[in-house]
Amino acid sequence: MEFEKTVILDKAGTLSKYISYSERRKLHSLKVVGFLNAEDIREVLDEMCTSEGNYKGVSPDMEFVVDEESSPNLRVLDLSECRYEGGTLFLTLGKYTLLQYFAFPKGIEITCDEDDSGTGLEFSSKLRTVVLPEGVKHVGGFCGCDELSDITLPDSVEEIGEYAFSYCRKLTRLFIPRKVRRIGAAAFSQSGIQNFEMDPVNPYFTVIDGVIFRKDRKTLVAFPSGYRSHYEIPYGTKTIGPSAFDDCNLDTVTIPPTVTKLCSEAFQCSGLREIYIPDTVKEIDNDCFRGSSEMEQIRLPNGITDLKGILSSCKKLKELDVPASVKRFDMGNISSCKSLEHITFRKGLEEITGIHIGGSNLELLKELYLPETLKTFPRGLFDYFADLEKIHLDPNNPYMQIAEGALYSKDMHTLIAVPDSNRKSFIVAEGVKKIGECAFLYFRNLEYVSLPDSLSHIGTEAFADCASLRELRLPNRFEVIEARSLDRCQNLQTLYVGTSVPPLLEGYKPHWRFAGESKNLVVKVPAGSLNAYKSADGWKDLKIEEV
Repeated sequence: MEFEKTVILDKAGTLSKYISYSERRKLHSLKVVGFLNAEDIREVLDEMCTSEGNYKGVSPDMEFVVDEESSPNLRVLDLSECRYEGGTLFLTLGKYTLLQYFAFPKGIEITCDEDDSGTGLEFSSKLRTVVLPEGVKHVGGFCGCDELSDITLPDSVEEIGEYAFSYCRKLTRLFIPRKVRRIGAAAFSQSGIQNFEMDPVNPYFTVIDGVIFRKDRKTLVAFPSGYRSHYEIPYGTKTIGPSAFDDCNLDTVTIPPTVTKLCSEAFQCSGLREIYIPDTVKEIDNDCFRGSSEMEQIRLPNGITDLKGILSSCKKLKELDVPASVKRFDMGNISSCKSLEHITFRKGLEEITGIHIGGSNLELLKELYLPETLKTFPRGLFDYFADLEKIHLDPNNPYMQIAEGALYSKDMHTLIAVPDSNRKSFIVAEGVKKIGECAFLYFRNLEYVSLPDSLSHIGTEAFADCASLRELRLPNRFEVIEARSLDRCQNLQTLYVGTSVPPLLEGYKPHWRFAGESKNLVVKVPAGSLNAYKSADGWKDLKIEEV
């Protein structure tokens, strides 16, 4: 059996007649001359280029591991002397291919569709050389080709797609021709390029010290991932473009006071340890520093008004000072900032948003500083802050106040939040009428709570997941307990209810069994009220005894 073969096609769509099924698995090198179309790719080449293997790992870090022994043997595919008759967009070729050399056919203008499935060459672990035909205008689809080191962009190229050469770590040089007018976000992130080179007559872009800028030098477009240590952005730059420093290896960067905007993902997954953002920056777009796992310090600019997930997964960040100009802060900005210990919100902040972003995300948070202007924050904000020792609230805040370390409404009628979820006991202040939503959610060590006679209402999930709580006493004037207030309190044994009229179970539904996980729960009610409780929705599902 021969392991190299040349096929001459006088008519497109006939390749299957010249390559047997056994050859498709064993051929090492294939050259096709003549005419080719989508049918030839779907029926023959796709099979010859698709590797066998399995996905391993846990989402989102799953990885496809190729089984070379059971995969096709094709390593060289030369279509350079073919004319493609399937349109200007080249059809997806294989999956996790083991090709080492691939030459595209003539007649194509687009190597991959960014909105579809790419070239099929993505994450080709052995691909070293790619040959592009003259006439191709849009180039992309080589993300994750670790061994790719040899590719030349023809003069006809006008666009380099998003993630086109990202993670091509052995690609150290790429000359950008004169007609290129668009460079997609993260086109070269984590490539081996240390300095970009470009045709000087290109009317759209220029290269300054190896970095790509717009021709007017006001927008930084792409920074070479192979560049090391420190970089000083040139004075006069106004915009840092989308994903411009994505996955770069810099430790530090200097942003000049001429910069006014950091675009989306501009420094995403960068190696930056610290960054000072000048006050001239008025706009920071989505996920700007997301995943920058080495980030320890950041200075946010005064004057910024909107932050959009900019610091999520900055795992080494310990402190954050949010400027007074930010009126609304979403906690998603700092999700998975696992080392964050101190957060300071300045006067001017009115609202904190983001629900249940805690978990292991902010488990080391020790101190939180809240300003006098803060009006609202989401229920469950303190759910998982096991190490939160202090909430500092400006005493001039007209909406809330601190009493005995806990956060109450200004009129002391509502208990809003309690820090330190490790506590074993808590005494609710006299005069309080309502326990707010999620006030004690996930207080798994809580054994005792003293409720005042003034209490009439307990909010949703107020005591949910209080696994150590065994007894709770509701006062004589109690009126409303929201149906999920005692969810997952599996060790709750006794609930004393002081009122003869069964409190309303607000939001009760039959499939939400009130305290359903509390298998040994007994409700103690006043003498003479047993029948009333046994006929009331939700209460009648429980074991009830008169005191």
